[in-house]
Amino acid sequence: MKSQNLHLPSTSLELANRNDDRENVDVNVNEIGNIDAVTLTAVGFALIAFNFLVFANMGDVGIGGLVARIINTFQ
Repeated sequence: MKSQNLHLPSTSLELANRNDDRENVDVNVNEIGNIDAVTLTAVGFALIAFNFLVFANMGDVGIGGLVARIINTFQ
């Protein structure tokens, strides 16, 4: 029986540079209307700021009060 000489990629660079029918790969792309990346980033930062500035400062009815109630329950 004749042995075959298979070249296995030894580095991640060789693995990344392989050409294994890259033109025939189907991918699923979901776009959200006409919203670009800058708008999504701005909305994300606004939600984070809202979380810290509003929810964290609501006293006992906000997230801080909920976390405090959970911590005090288990102590």
